Amino acid sequence: MVTEEQIREAMKTLKQYELEKAQRELMELERVEESKAEPEEQLPQVPRMRTIQECVNYFKVSDPESKVTRSGIESWIRAGILPCIRSGKSGTTKLINLDLLIKIVNNPVATNDGRREVTPIKMNNRRTRKII
Repeated sequence: MVTEEQIREAMKTLKQYELEKAQRELMELERVEESKAEPEEQLPQVPRMRTIQECVNYFKVSDPESKVTRSGIESWIRAGILPCIRSGKSGTTKLINLDLLIKIVNNPVATNDGRREVTPIKMNNRRTRKII
């Protein structure tokens, strides 16, 4: 037969187990909240590399009145504002990271005379544009 003392002891053990379980769950929730509190800017696993014409087509589909042109993108490449990778047998095909191009187009820098243009800076031994 089970005595009252044994029942009390079992209740204490059960309460202690539930308390430890609640503490573990609370610690896990805090860990999840900490990871959410410090978001890290992560690059996509595979960058969306496109040719110049595909980039222009992307802007034209998104906004039919877009003023982003092939010659504009080529001038940004020549100026060192927009990095590209050459591919193909002769190396004439230029591939551009579409996400980087979108950031550059979305963040122009205002100059002293009021015109808006991008500003190239030296970074990681490459000429890239400062994104602000």
